[in-house]
Amino acid sequence: MAMAFAVNTNAQAPAELNQNYNRLHVGYAPTDFSAALGEARLHGFSAGWLGGYNVTKGQLPLYVETGLTMNFVAGELRSDCDKMLNFEVPANLTYRYRIPKTQVRLSPYFGFHFKVTALAIDDDAHSYYNLPGTRRFQFGMQVGANVEFNRFYVGAGWNKDFMPLCTGSFPLGEVKTSGLRVNIGVVF
Repeated sequence: MAMAFAVNTNAQAPAELNQNYNRLHVGYAPTDFSAALGEARLHGFSAGWLGGYNVTKGQLPLYVETGLTMNFVAGELRSDCDKMLNFEVPANLTYRYRIPKTQVRLSPYFGFHFKVTALAIDDDAHSYYNLPGTRRFQFGMQVGANVEFNRFYVGAGWNKDFMPLCTGSFPLGEVKTSGLRVNIGVVF
């Protein structure tokens, strides 16, 4: 008695489904500043690139994401129009779950980032780095999720810096930062 097995040639092997990827994004990126004297929010935008690298040789949709993101914010902090520009290098652990029989993926993530502030000026173009206690480097974390629709995605997350932007010797005292991130972009 001969048995025949049907082979589905349309099915993809797990390794093919879980290949490395790249993301390009732009988004809304406000930053919250909190100090002993009060709180403020500067509104701004972000743009960047992230690469996702499968850590299980394609067997599971588990990735490490890293890349470079630029954040620009402006608003009233110490003067009428303060401006800040920083660059972040994230290191996220991401689980990229594909909903069966669709092109939709849910990708929750958690990770850490290194941030370098390149510009922090007031409305007269005076640098905050001329004041004592201001740091250019910060270390922090982020958590969030992305939803992919074929090659496009939307995402939302929150980040918090563990290291304050300014120490206690800054005129406003210690200043801590955190922020919401809402992104749209493409995946390739």
